[in-house]
Amino acid sequence: MAKDRLAQTIAEIATLTQPADFNPLAYAAAAKWLARAKKAYQHKGQMADWQAYIEKLRATYARRPALQKAIAGL
Repeated sequence: MAKDRLAQTIAEIATLTQPADFNPLAYAAAAKWLARAKKAYQHKGQMADWQAYIEKLRATYARRPALQKAIAGL
């Protein structure tokens, strides 16, 4: 069940960070979903996986300062 929710969260994040959704509201929504995903990783004791995921996301979207700002606290 938790794995399904985590997969759903990650899929939602992927759709919100696509070029077609290039706007601050989409980035805020993505940050909200990422916060949920982080809690799921914490709950499962997989913070190393979370760190790898968020670092990859930051590297992939390094040229999107608005997204970087939205996810800065994660």
